[in-house]
Amino acid sequence: MTQEKQMQLIRLICLIIPIIILGYITLTTNHKQNSGTLWRVDITGYDPRDLLHGRYIRYQIDWAKYGAVTATRGSTKTLCLNKAPEGGIEPVVSLDTADNCASTINAGKTAKNWNYQGRRYQIPEKYANALDKAFADRKNKFSIDIRVHKNKLYVGDLHMNGKAVKYNYRNIQNQYIASLGAKFAPQEFTLAVKNLRPYQVTDSQACVAYEIDWAKHGLSFDMSEQTPDLCLTHSKDGRVIAAAAQNGTQNCSARLRSGAWNSTWNYPFETFCRNNRHGKFLLDQYKKDPTAFAARIETNQQENLYVKELIIDGTPFNDAFNIFYSK
Repeated sequence: MTQEKQMQLIRLICLIIPIIILGYITLTTNHKQNSGTLWRVDITGYDPRDLLHGRYIRYQIDWAKYGAVTATRGSTKTLCLNKAPEGGIEPVVSLDTADNCASTINAGKTAKNWNYQGRRYQIPEKYANALDKAFADRKNKFSIDIRVHKNKLYVGDLHMNGKAVKYNYRNIQNQYIASLGAKFAPQEFTLAVKNLRPYQVTDSQACVAYEIDWAKHGLSFDMSEQTPDLCLTHSKDGRVIAAAAQNGTQNCSARLRSGAWNSTWNYPFETFCRNNRHGKFLLDQYKKDPTAFAARIETNQQENLYVKELIIDGTPFNDAFNIFYSK
């Protein structure tokens, strides 16, 4: 076998091994999630957050609803689940450690133990606002499927009023979309930025972190008070004006919701990254003139903000790059 063929074989093996490992992990996880008795339990303490890798519902299981279950740090016991006399998949729970439990879940502080409060369930970004409204609507009941495998808890589907949410996203959105500010059509705005911070990720990738400079657009509010919704308008000369929105505001070109989501206007920082020559061009332009940067954002009907691209001297980044290298 020639050296070239040996190298090709090694590359092929290096590609196949991660696929085999990933497949094994996926199959093992699916087996655990589908093994054991199926239970459905209500959840409480809804706390939507937008984490770095997607949108999640943060919740805890309402064990106390299904039995006399109390637990404090340091005194948590093994949880016992049994079928209710009337049947169904809602359990009767206790701290009984006898052998007659249909399922037992170990005590502890990890995500697979019953007393863990920091659970999360990922939801698609496009339906996040409608689900946020649904969670705030007290007439809705949310529950989650669990299975127990070797005394550890594994989470399955999320349910709203007895229906699996993953099959019902569109209906939930249609139900709550009317209250999500649909009177504002999607628009684009170019905004000033501040506190640019360049950094090198790898030899071939560079990034710039920055904040939107709302003060340059006229916004002033007390950070110690609750963050207001934001009203965006255009002045007669085309400048973007930002102000705290008032109830019943009718003259906003766009309105942005406050809150804990990354897509809201008060998110503290954004990042813009590029590879290879684009990354070098990004750093060179920053060194040349940091004040030349601006951000182009898009607002949507659900009153959220999304950064589309960076602007350099009034030109979108990719166009500025092409112009520079065409000289």
